[in-house]
Amino acid sequence: MSHLIIGATGKSGEAVVRQLAGSGLPVRAAGRDAEKVRRHFGALPVEPVAFDFGEAGSYARALADVSHVFFIAPPNATDSGPVERFLAEAVRSGVQHLTFHSGRTTGDIAGRPLNNIEKLVAASGLSYTILRPGWFMQNFGTWFLHDLRDEGKLYLPAGRSKSAFVDVRDTAAVVERTFTEPIHDGHTYELTSDQALDHYEVAALFTRILHRKIEYVELSPEEYIARELAQGHSESAARFTVGLYEIVKTGKEAHISPDIPNILGRPPIRLEQYIEDFADLWER
Repeated sequence: MSHLIIGATGKSGEAVVRQLAGSGLPVRAAGRDAEKVRRHFGALPVEPVAFDFGEAGSYARALADVSHVFFIAPPNATDSGPVERFLAEAVRSGVQHLTFHSGRTTGDIAGRPLNNIEKLVAASGLSYTILRPGWFMQNFGTWFLHDLRDEGKLYLPAGRSKSAFVDVRDTAAVVERTFTEPIHDGHTYELTSDQALDHYEVAALFTRILHRKIEYVELSPEEYIARELAQGHSESAARFTVGLYEIVKTGKEAHISPDIPNILGRPPIRLEQYIEDFADLWER
């Protein structure tokens, strides 16, 4: 029986694929284009499979002979229909356990898409674990890469709010435990590092480790939206991001969870370790 990873080429999904394959577990890596998935992982021993939440016909093949499933919300998460149909197919296919990658910012807010999916997973009748990770450290090497590398700046509407960031390598290690240790059935975990930092402190860490000045530019919501529009991004995406940061400003993301050390038996990865490990990304 294999372990199906949906969203296999995204930040979280790829980390899970590499974690499981590195442990010798059979992995089926799912994406819209199986050939692209194959090329993405190269020689890594994984089975690529085509999967699209919008194509119900792709469910059965992806789930055949699968014991465990890791999945993230589909792109149009406001429509719960595809997830309901997918969960029904998982039950028919004999899946033993689901691990759903939710989110800490909105996962516990009733009526929000991630919370709706959490409820569907809990009501599916399957063994399940729900993960609510904090903001990913890896965002600094993807979403914010060019600003940090090329300008030495971090432009965000985050105010002085603190966040307990998390490294996807830790979330992937937790996913493996949810697959291999039945004790995690029915649990919801918040995944964070053991420190909460504001973005001025984040910039100071980058400055110290990269040996060049990195500055956090605190934007108002209006300034952030205008900047995103000037760079060709959609207004809806910019406003969505602003909405998330308005929740962050309430202090919600500053809470440090003990779940990673409790599950893994070691401290979580800190932001400075992430920056040191991937410092080449921000070299000019």
